[in-house]
Formats: sequence, structure tokens, C-alpha cells
Amino acid sequence: NRPDIRQAESTFIGADYELKAARAAYFPTILITADAGMNAFRSSQWFLAPESFAYNVLGGISAPILNRYQITAAYRNAYANRNQAFIEYQRAVLTGVEEVSTELNRVANYRRVSLLKAQERQTLVDAVDISTDLFLTGYANYMEVLIARGNRLETELQLTETYKQQYLAAINLYRALG
Repeated sequence: NRPDIRQAESTFIGADYELKAARAAYFPTILITADAGMNAFRSSQWFLAPESFAYNVLGGISAPILNRYQITAAYRNAYANRNQAFIEYQRAVLTGVEEVSTELNRVANYRRVSLLKAQERQTLVDAVDISTDLFLTGYANYMEVLIARGNRLETELQLTETYKQQYLAAINLYRALG
């Protein structure tokens, strides 16, 4: 669904059709135009005028022989353009896969970090409760309670930041998917 991959694919398909058209130029062509139908009733016009049916047939048959080098150059150019479009398509696909893989890893890593931070927060909540109980019983001073609460607050802020980064990574993953 990525627009850059779709564009590269369309460019490659277009270059492939141009290559097929250049390959078709090697074959003789006979064009049946409205002039041929108009001159069909007058057999004297079949061979006289440059726009006559015989000249059209002769030109369509001999053009690939006479213009062989020009047709070969156009074919090689179309072939090179097709190869270049294919390389650009591969590059776009690889870039897309790389971006999606990176964002998937980022989401998984932030998920693991948030689980560890949640465990750390729970441990610090227990530490605040224990330090408060120690303060009430007289085995700790109030500074230890404040330090425990400060650590818990800092961990909660880090956990919030981790959640934010996890959600931003999920948004970037959706963006990378197209």
C-alpha cells in the first residue's frame, strides 16, 4: 500500500511495455488507412501517388530493414530504462521492508522497556510504603521517605515517556506500512 512502491511498480510496468513496443518495431507493419480504402476503387491510384497502398505496404515492410540501427538503438535504450526501473522498484521495496522491520523492532523494544518500567514502579511503590512505615516507627528519617517518593515519581515519568515512545513507534509503523 506504500505510494512509493506503487509508483515504482507502475514505472517498471510502463518501462516493460515500452520494451515490448521497441521489440515490435523489428517486425514489418502493414497499415490499412482510410486512404487505402478510398483508393481501392481506383486501381490506377494503387501505385502512382506516394500515399498509395503499394507505397504504404512497401514502406512498412522495408522500414525495419532500412532503420535497423535506429530500431536497435531504441530497443537497447528501452531495455536499459526497463532495467533501471526494475532496480528502482527493488530499492523501493527494500526501503519499505527496512522501515517496517525497524518500526516493528522499535515497538517490541518499547513494549519490553515499558514492562520493566512497570515492574520498577511497583517495586518503588512498595519501597515508599516500607519507608513510610519505617518513618512512622522511628527507624528512618523523613528524608528517606522523600527520596523514595522522588524515585517513584521519576520512574512514573519515565514510564509515561516510554508509553509515549511506544505509541509513536506504532504510529510510525502504520505510516511505514502505507
